[in-house]
Amino acid sequence: MAAVVAAPKAQTSRKGKKAWRKNVDISEVTTGLDQVRTEIIQGGIIAEKADEDLFTVDTTGSTNIRQKHFREVKPLKVDEILNARSSIPALINPKKRANPSGIEIGDGILPTKKHRKNGVSHKDLERLRRIAYGGEAAKDGVKTAKAADGQGLYDPWGDAVPDAEGTAAKMDKLTFVEKPKALNAPVTIKHAPIGITKEGEEAVPAVRLPDPGISYNPDFHMWDELISREGEKEVELEKKRLEFEEYEKKIFALADIESEEEEEEEEDDDEESDEEDEGDDKAIRKMPQRKTPAQRNKVKRRKEAERLARHQNKTEVQKRQLESLKELRKTLDVTLKERAVAKRTALTPAKRQVRRRKFDKSILPQPPLELQLPEELADSLRRLKPEGNLLRDRYRNLRERGVIETRANTQQKKAKRKITEKWSYKDWKP
Repeated sequence: MAAVVAAPKAQTSRKGKKAWRKNVDISEVTTGLDQVRTEIIQGGIIAEKADEDLFTVDTTGSTNIRQKHFREVKPLKVDEILNARSSIPALINPKKRANPSGIEIGDGILPTKKHRKNGVSHKDLERLRRIAYGGEAAKDGVKTAKAADGQGLYDPWGDAVPDAEGTAAKMDKLTFVEKPKALNAPVTIKHAPIGITKEGEEAVPAVRLPDPGISYNPDFHMWDELISREGEKEVELEKKRLEFEEYEKKIFALADIESEEEEEEEEDDDEESDEEDEGDDKAIRKMPQRKTPAQRNKVKRRKEAERLARHQNKTEVQKRQLESLKELRKTLDVTLKERAVAKRTALTPAKRQVRRRKFDKSILPQPPLELQLPEELADSLRRLKPEGNLLRDRYRNLRERGVIETRANTQQKKAKRKITEKWSYKDWKP
């Protein structure tokens, strides 16, 4: 089969000398030069190289593993650009000395600075600077080494500085400088933190062991015992709450009865006064003459008897109410004592109320109940719901031991502003 020959390019007109030079087709020459330049950059012209440079015998094995690795982990574009080094040497600065070979090749790495043989190191320079500006504070390098290790840190409540006597003697000579005051550490800095538990109770440990029944996969007996114990506590608290509500209702009912009786007495007084006025009017109409002293005394005695009767009835009602209040008070005191005893005996040391000493009016609340009900127990790790909070438990433990104050969050109050009218209108002059 005959070889396919490409169609020649359309030749432009070359009538004149300028057109001849301008319209000569040199595309083949330019492509050839570009190809030669590319081969030189990649290592040299292929046609001028020997066969030993172009071909090698593969004795290292297959490269499929390496190719597979590069297919899985694609190199970054920046690495490809940096690795594409040209074999053509870089431009040479004529003012710069060249290597013994005569050519200085730049690899992109800056050369390290060489220190002078008779120069001073940075460490010695710092030591000399401290000696110059600090006097006799740093005569040798031992103190600087200690400061570098962190041993020379200043402790405001620590022992006195060894050179304190010498400095004090120097300060005594200077009359225009105030003498340094001695350090007075507070006495409480050496005291142990004061816990806020009740006196006689066990000390709160730094790390308290939890009850085995609150585990995510607890033993049935431990879990059953814990849930029954906590259930009894909640039932007792609910009973006490209902009793207290009934007591409050009784108190309010008695107060309402007393107010109603007072209102009825006031209404009776008003009605009696109205009747007396009407009777007086009728009497005046029937008997226009004035009452005799005997009649007035009789009316006074009757009013006094009625007043005494009302007062006696009122005192009897108050006596009955006081007796009932005393009985209710006694029952309430008994219930409160029973509740306190029950809490003291039933609560474990981990959940006892802390009341011995406090720094603020706020009281440390009871910890949340970490207990899972039967329907909340998970039989798989996928359905497991985490409970509790180590940070919250640690913070509560610090408050119980007295390391942190038991103080409630309070919002900052704004300062009260008083608006006044200026009396500038009084400061005028005629």
